[in-house]
Amino acid sequence: MAALGCYRLPVPIQRRYTTDAIVLSRFDYGEADRILTLLTPGSGKVKAIAKGIRRQKSRIGGSLEPFAELRLALAHGRTFDVVTQVEVIHPWLRLRDDLVSFGTASYMAEMAERTQEERHAVESVYLLLKRGYEILDAGMAPGRVARWFEMHLADELGIRPDVDRCVECGRLLEAGERYRWVPPIGGVLCERCPGPPHDTAGMSLEGLKLLKAYQRMDVEALAALRVRPEVEAEVESAMRAFIPRVPGRGPRRRSARASGGSKVIFDPNDERAVHALARLAVDRIAWLSTVTVDGQPQTMPIWFLWVNGEILIYGDHRARRNANLEANPRVSMHLNDDGSGNDIVVIEGEARIEPEHPQVPDNPAYLEKYDGWIDQYADGPAKMAQTYNLPILIRPTRVVSIPG
Repeated sequence: MAALGCYRLPVPIQRRYTTDAIVLSRFDYGEADRILTLLTPGSGKVKAIAKGIRRQKSRIGGSLEPFAELRLALAHGRTFDVVTQVEVIHPWLRLRDDLVSFGTASYMAEMAERTQEERHAVESVYLLLKRGYEILDAGMAPGRVARWFEMHLADELGIRPDVDRCVECGRLLEAGERYRWVPPIGGVLCERCPGPPHDTAGMSLEGLKLLKAYQRMDVEALAALRVRPEVEAEVESAMRAFIPRVPGRGPRRRSARASGGSKVIFDPNDERAVHALARLAVDRIAWLSTVTVDGQPQTMPIWFLWVNGEILIYGDHRARRNANLEANPRVSMHLNDDGSGNDIVVIEGEARIEPEHPQVPDNPAYLEKYDGWIDQYADGPAKMAQTYNLPILIRPTRVVSIPG
């Protein structure tokens, strides 16, 4: 009997658990379910499924919404954890009533989602997002909340921009010199070090002071600051240029325009941009225009997926369009209008063929978006991949959005 002391019985894994959570994103799945991406303080980013939530008789349908702190009961599942019970702790209702605040809240959720790994607990990021929603709900200017969140998220990720010393030589910046904001190297460059000219990268002293304020001041002091609109705009542009350096999948919300072939940034404060993003997420059919080598435009209907700030298409490997793209990668894509010439979304961009990208059967997001369609029109993922096996990614350079 004493020998039994050498062995330990296995401890069963707890199947059910309870956690606080904020819904970062969601999409419909099947006839009545919904897939959720949650941010939790103890487990980080978690994928979960709410079964039957879209049925009228669902007990949790009205509670499991974004922009609220929830207490969830879940059960571990093979692919997704399963939501079994929901309690609303903080609903943050006021931020939902204003379109700009709503867009800013969406932007913050997306930043949190794309910078966090699944099942990697970072409680500080959860608390940061929660605090951001609290001050947004309390009425703080959405633009300042966004800049505060960007700066502190960069700090949590260990890439805080340097606004006190020159990032090149390490010298303390002086009040009387000229500064340059250079995101690729992590902050401000002094006038003595080589780099981009001041005409293209210059930053004002007031702009530098406001960046320091976002790093050091508490939210109450930030809310009370009086800053000229042009300085606010300068710092907004500076942080938008810096945010693409944040590790993750690449930002998706930037301004509705871009020039010089740069990647479009969908502005969370721009109603048109927010509307365009919403349609890119839910629309299933778009029309893609390419140009033949002799200059003839060709337009064809496509299925697509908005992912990582780009548009993914699975092209027919036999299509004439492939030669068009090799000769001229510039394309235009538009979504259907509302039938009356309103609700227009047109995206211009540059396309590239990515043969190493995962194919249709290995792309869960694509399978979820076209659930039912792939079986109905393409005889299943494997059959579809036999023909539509040429991944094409379109990097947007300009967006025209005219909501109906």
